[in-house]
Amino acid sequence: RQEPVKSVGNGQTFPRDLTSRQEVREELTLLADSVASRLRSCDLYAGGVQITYRTPDFRNFSRQAQLPAPTHLMRPLADACLGLLLRIWKPPAPIRLLTVTAIHLTEEGDAWQQEDLFAPAPQQARQEKLEKLEQAMDSIRDKYGKSAIRFGASHITKEEDPLP
Repeated sequence: RQEPVKSVGNGQTFPRDLTSRQEVREELTLLADSVASRLRSCDLYAGGVQITYRTPDFRNFSRQAQLPAPTHLMRPLADACLGLLLRIWKPPAPIRLLTVTAIHLTEEGDAWQQEDLFAPAPQQARQEKLEKLEQAMDSIRDKYGKSAIRFGASHITKEEDPLP
């Protein structure tokens, strides 16, 4: 009998230090996209995230948080990780390694989200569009390879950007 998956993560050691908010945002977005794609392929949802970064002198810093609702989408994972990173990283302190990990995993049938009766309809429609978009991206990656398509860091608008 195989043990259930307890976490899904991805990390990257960079050839040079990351020191700008833009560089860090881009790399976190790519890592969150990879983790979200793997969650979807396993029919899993994350109830929380963990972010870890390492400095060039090999000091590690890590934080984790619960998500408001289980997800397997890149954007909520990336947003949560960026928020956590802001608590522990002060630019331009150099970052050599970043890791994004989805934790508190549940299977698709066990993942549920309380409907908000007062949430605007566009918010719910947006969630459905994100689901369809990421499923389409998964299909393209399955057919043409993992590097065939990816999110650009520019998809975050100034108003939505958690990094000042």
